[in-house]
Amino acid sequence: MKATYKDLFQDLIHIMAQYNLSDVAERAGISVSTLYNWEKGKTTSPHLRTVYAVANACGFDIKLELRKQLKLVKVA
Repeated sequence: MKATYKDLFQDLIHIMAQYNLSDVAERAGISVSTLYNWEKGKTTSPHLRTVYAVANACGFDIKLELRKQLKLVKVA
């Protein structure tokens, strides 16, 4: 089963717990309060660019896959 965005976010919170929040925030270019809100569950759907930045700050790279799920019919 492929991981969802929410799964990725939850995994990242667990990974982030191994690091100093101030260091991660500085490397990611975001505020410590943003990471604190993640940890405390106050943020449930962060911006994707923020998730990327935090993952990179923790030494990880994220690979996304774009798949077409619906077949749309063109209207003439």
